Amino acid sequence: MRYTNRRGGRITALVAGMLTFVAVVSGCGATANTSSSSSAGGSAQSQASGSAASGSPIVIGTIGSQTGPGSIGNTGNGPAIDQAWAKWLNAHGGINGHPVKVITFDDTGDPAVGLQMAKELVQDKAIADVGPISTVQTAFSSYLEQHGIPIIGGNFYNTDILTNSLNFPSGTVLPADQLAVLGLAKKLGFKNVGFVYCAEAPICTAQVATYEEDAKILGGIKFTPIAKVTATQPSYTPECIAMQNDKVDLILPGLAGPTIIRLLADCRQEGFNAPLIDEAANIQPNWLTTSALNNTYLIGGDISYFDDSVPGVQQYNEELQTYAPQALTNPEHGETDFQTWVGFKLFEAAAKAGGIGPNSTPADLINAMYKINGTTLGGLTVPLTFVKGQVNFESCYYSEQIVSGKLVMLNGSKTTCLTPAEVAALKSETN
Repeated sequence: MRYTNRRGGRITALVAGMLTFVAVVSGCGATANTSSSSSAGGSAQSQASGSAASGSPIVIGTIGSQTGPGSIGNTGNGPAIDQAWAKWLNAHGGINGHPVKVITFDDTGDPAVGLQMAKELVQDKAIADVGPISTVQTAFSSYLEQHGIPIIGGNFYNTDILTNSLNFPSGTVLPADQLAVLGLAKKLGFKNVGFVYCAEAPICTAQVATYEEDAKILGGIKFTPIAKVTATQPSYTPECIAMQNDKVDLILPGLAGPTIIRLLADCRQEGFNAPLIDEAANIQPNWLTTSALNNTYLIGGDISYFDDSVPGVQQYNEELQTYAPQALTNPEHGETDFQTWVGFKLFEAAAKAGGIGPNSTPADLINAMYKINGTTLGGLTVPLTFVKGQVNFESCYYSEQIVSGKLVMLNGSKTTCLTPAEVAALKSETN
């Protein structure tokens, strides 16, 4: 159930939207596999700007739902991005002079396979699960925690992030992210948020109760569950009419990106023009050119990968242009590709700060995570603060809007944070 890509690249899946909503909406055939690369090579241009790393590698793993029922998009970008990061890093000195080897595990969206992949990660002596995008992480998170293996970055929407103190998110955790959605809606003056959600996965239905609690915490805004829908139904006109009748003035989808676009197209045909609010993880390049999505509001746990005024975003694009140009041209290249990469940058920052090398243990890396409290990774993320022995509850976020084909940061690329009272209410709700 493993393979090695001898060219050092790998093909994987991309999150097509917020994982808790769309994990079961798209899927392909199931296999479990891994690939790895510790290449220290690079282009002549990249080699010129730094000495290539050499010697024994630092081994890390990444577990993702790349194929199978419950896979997340199957667009081929995730591993290519991971390997682009490793190749670039190794061509520019690696981690404290040592190359990094990334082993990729495919859990196929199957909890049992996910647990087996976690066991293999431990057997391979990987010191962390970095940048994972898995729909079944809750099935193996506790196993990694028992073995002292940290989970760094990746999908910070998984609920295990609220119980595993060795989970180090690179952005806003799910409860804070969801409250931020309704909080932004309230701040912008919207009165009634209509929720249309997927019928394929129980987790979509579970979001109804979550958002209802969030509306109670905030006060002054109405949350209206409209209907379950499937990705294959021929029309969403009945749901659009229902939102019109309920006087919904802002649409919140619990759907995959393509379904969202079809829903809005049907609503616009009915003359129902309420804007959309969603998680930034759902956004893909075609959103900026889809007229129905103009004025869409977004909440994100990382800076948008469209914001190339940030040096880190420039580096992201340069890495992909050098080592994975196919990822940039993939029509489903999106925010979660960038989210994966930011997780690797978080590991990189901690490993460099903590003097991590080939003989370092997972415990050494965990201690290194506490050396970078307050980091934004140079403007890539919300401020990240990790406290030893405590579950890491990141509660700041970015707010954005699509305006005439451009993604505009609503707060000038600055983050907004939930109030202490809101955080306390969320923690009470999730305990």
